[in-house]
Amino acid sequence: MAAAANNAFRQLGAALGPAVLGALLSARAVDALPGHLTAAGLDGATVRRVTEAADAGGLSAVGGLRMGADTPRVLGALSQAFVDGLQLCLVVAAALTVLAAAVGFVLLRRPQQAALPSAGPAVSVQGPRTPGLPTADTRTAARPQSAASHR
Repeated sequence: MAAAANNAFRQLGAALGPAVLGALLSARAVDALPGHLTAAGLDGATVRRVTEAADAGGLSAVGGLRMGADTPRVLGALSQAFVDGLQLCLVVAAALTVLAAAVGFVLLRRPQQAALPSAGPAVSVQGPRTPGLPTADTRTAARPQSAASHR
């Protein structure tokens, strides 16, 4: 059952991890794109056209736009926006990795053995001894061991 649970969590992480990080990358890149386009010196109409294409069709839609002489600046701004999204993904992935390591450390550490209290003088708790009956200590000590158990 533990192996099945481990496999289920692994498959869930393999499916959700790239999907969530990809969504973060796209959202951050689309948000950063207008600032990079403006910083590249593009006019307001071009910035709106590229931003609308990115909002409607994602980052790949920007690559298909015919921008004429502005194409190198648009693609440069697009790559800078993509790097911004990628940086966010790396920070989130690193934070999740540290969190997973901390949870693993807490859950997988060995329990500490409790220190035994210091024993005072030996006290018998067996009660009065009946003559002719063996005590618990003599029963275990007097048990004969077979030759097979010594091998």
